[in-house]
Amino acid sequence: MTSNQHLHAYATQLMMTSLSLSLTQDVKECAGNHVCTTLMRYPDGYTADEGPNCRCRHDQQICTPDKWEEDRPESTLTWQHYERSHWLVQYKFCSPIYTDQRMCNTQDGERAAVITTDVKSWQPHLDVARCRCPDNLFQLMGWKREGNLWKYFYNCHKPECRPGLLTTAPTRNSDRLPCSKIYIDPYKSSDKVLEVSFLCACPEGQMCPGRLHKKTEDGDLETESDEQGTFVYKYCENTKLSRQTA
Repeated sequence: MTSNQHLHAYATQLMMTSLSLSLTQDVKECAGNHVCTTLMRYPDGYTADEGPNCRCRHDQQICTPDKWEEDRPESTLTWQHYERSHWLVQYKFCSPIYTDQRMCNTQDGERAAVITTDVKSWQPHLDVARCRCPDNLFQLMGWKREGNLWKYFYNCHKPECRPGLLTTAPTRNSDRLPCSKIYIDPYKSSDKVLEVSFLCACPEGQMCPGRLHKKTEDGDLETESDEQGTFVYKYCENTKLSRQTA
């Protein structure tokens, strides 16, 4: 690298640091166990910063943009993306979130953590931290609306989807692998999703939809029902490849 290239790289780094500090100063101070920033890591190693959500009171460097945290697992929650299993998401916190160092029982599906946010604005914070997952890798099992809050539920293990996994099979599309249930309010014309529950993890090369598509939501839904209410099954789909999904 030439001296001019070094100077250009240094100037770029200074500019990004200045921009980061400016953005951090514009956001409010983190309260309690709020997620200070969210990082997304892609298969090619690229890390995208989707924050900051708030700024840490004592040490703003804790939520440095684009810095994937390996050395502070007690202050992060890292989980496998629910639609792209080869993407990783990392929530970063200003201070340690685990007061209990106990490891979760992965065999009986113990709930590990719950993240909560307001329905109208994305302000995630750790509501419950029961135990830790091996390698600090969590699995998103679904989310549910409770009043004016969305609650996101995390376990350590999600079984792989396979024929015969479910005790109750869908009455339609019996040749496809169901991977999630989306509970809805059948009487609403929009904003009808009440809960998303992931049943299993799709095989490599496939994804599990966690939402209703616009054209589906506006049309006739193939609904079923159980003791929790009316729901729509979603099935494993082939992943569309791109630079960041390959």
